[in-house]
Amino acid sequence: MAHVRISNPWSDFNHLQAHMERLFDAQPRTSAREQRVTFTPAVDVHELEESYRIDLDLPGVQRDAVSIEVVDGVLMVRGERPRPEHGEGSSHRVERRFGSFERAFRLPKDVDADGIVARAADGVLTLTLAKKPEAQPRRIEIQA
Repeated sequence: MAHVRISNPWSDFNHLQAHMERLFDAQPRTSAREQRVTFTPAVDVHELEESYRIDLDLPGVQRDAVSIEVVDGVLMVRGERPRPEHGEGSSHRVERRFGSFERAFRLPKDVDADGIVARAADGVLTLTLAKKPEAQPRRIEIQA
């Protein structure tokens, strides 16, 4: 099984810090990085016989607010979830994250970068990364 490398090693620490601030009702502090990338969508990566599949949870994110590109063998998914409109009144608790996000995946050597397909449904962005034909298993028949 090929490994997909996921960047952003500080995301777990930032997530823990946000939970601690909520626990103690502290005013959230934002660094320059947190202002640029404010949440990290959950991701599942699966390897199938003829492809890899990456599922990103993006509820509330419009398709035109997401960009997907491959640069130097790295698949980049960037986008933004808008701040929810609440009309009049004040919020007592806000736990859903909003703002910009980015996820990066180093493509395995057996992926056909031109064969990547993206679909969005029910708040999940599914990326299907086709494997190159020569990387797929081939059964060889024994001749008499």
